[in-house]
Amino acid sequence: MKIKEIKEETALVEMDFKTLLQVATFLGITIDESNKRSIAQNSAFWKWADMLAKFFNHHGLYVEKIIKMETEWNKDTVKTNIFNKVIASLGKKSSTELTKKEIDLFIDVVTKSFAYKGIQIPGFPSKEY
Repeated sequence: MKIKEIKEETALVEMDFKTLLQVATFLGITIDESNKRSIAQNSAFWKWADMLAKFFNHHGLYVEKIIKMETEWNKDTVKTNIFNKVIASLGKKSSTELTKKEIDLFIDVVTKSFAYKGIQIPGFPSKEY
C-alpha cells in the first residue's frame, strides 16, 4: 500500500514527515529515503546558513546590499533570501526535497553566484553538525 492510498483511505491529517514515517512504520510500509539528503547534509546545510550570515555581517554585507533591505543576516534570512531562491531554481519547494546530488549542485550554485559578484563566501561545512 502506498502513502497516497493510506491518506485517501484513512483521511490522515497533514503531519510532519517524522510523524508520517512513524505511522508508515507502524503500518508496515517502507519509505525509500535513500535519495533524500542525509541528516549530516541537513545539519551542514543549516550550519552553512549560519556561517554565511556571520560572514556577511562581519564584512558589512548587510541584507540591503544584497537584496535591498536594511537588516542584519541570520540563518533564517540566508535561507529565505538566498537558499530558497536557489532551491526554487532547482524545481523544488523545500530543501527537504533536495536529493544528495542536488545538495552538491545547490552548493555550487550558491558559491558561484557570490564568486561572480567577487565575494568569496565560507565553504560548505565538511564535518557533521
